Formats: sequence, C-alpha cells, structure tokens
Amino acid sequence: MRTVKPTVFSVQTVTIAVFLSLGISPLAAKEYPLSSGSSLLSACKKDIARTEGATLSNADKARGLMCAAYIKGFVEGHDTIAIRLAKRQYGGKVANSNVETFRLFCYPETIAVPQLTRVVIRYLEQHPETLHLHPVLTVTAALREAFPCQLQLRG
Repeated sequence: MRTVKPTVFSVQTVTIAVFLSLGISPLAAKEYPLSSGSSLLSACKKDIARTEGATLSNADKARGLMCAAYIKGFVEGHDTIAIRLAKRQYGGKVANSNVETFRLFCYPETIAVPQLTRVVIRYLEQHPETLHLHPVLTVTAALREAFPCQLQLRG
C-alpha cells in the first residue's frame, strides 16, 4: 500500500494564498506590520468596519483581516499553552478548572472574534499610554481586564 505524504506549506505561503483568494494584495499586508498598540488599533477599527459592512479598499480589508487573524491566533495560542501546562502539571486529561489555573484571561466560550476585537479597541482607546507597546502586551492587558479568571496562579 502506498502512503501519501502530506504537503506542508509555510505560513507565508498560506497567508498569501488567503489574501489572493479574497482579492487582496499580499503586499498590502506586508506593508502594514502590527508592531505596536497603535498599529493594532488602526487595523482593528478597519476590521470592525469590515464586519459591519462598510465599503473599504482592498488594503484596508487586508489591515482589518490582519487584526482579526492576530487576535484569533493570540487567543488560540494562549489556550494551547494553558492546556499544555495543565497537562504537564496534572498529567493526561485535565478538567477546565485545572486549565483555568494557567490562563491569563478567561473569556466566554461563545465569544466571537469581533467581540474580542471590540474589547481590544476599547482598552487601547481608554489607555493611550499603551499605544507604543507591542500588541502582545496590549492584547493581554485588554483581555485580562475584560475577562479575569476566578483562579489565579499563585506566585
């Protein structure tokens, strides 16, 4: 029996393919890195406008989609790390309460990315002193403030 080796694509290749399939130039995404709270705020406002049906240029659609992808990836990465730490600490399968011990924030399971985006926008607008910080710091702060966990790591 012959086995088929799966094709592996780089993140850059997949990103370019997604942008092209949406009719968005990958160069627009490349020219707009999310390197600060300020650039994230601008991109996230475009994403909310996009989700509300506003007419945007392809470049602005790309910027908005970068925000949505960043927040979704950030939250999924956070969850993956919390689950792995809980499994390491408690072994094998773990209960949600054990995972919560390792979470920095505890958002509702049913929340959608646009709602998380609005939380980040609100935080950045209320804390302009954080606009120069890297998005990892500002998104973490926004989500911790909005969705504190009942259990916290002792340390």
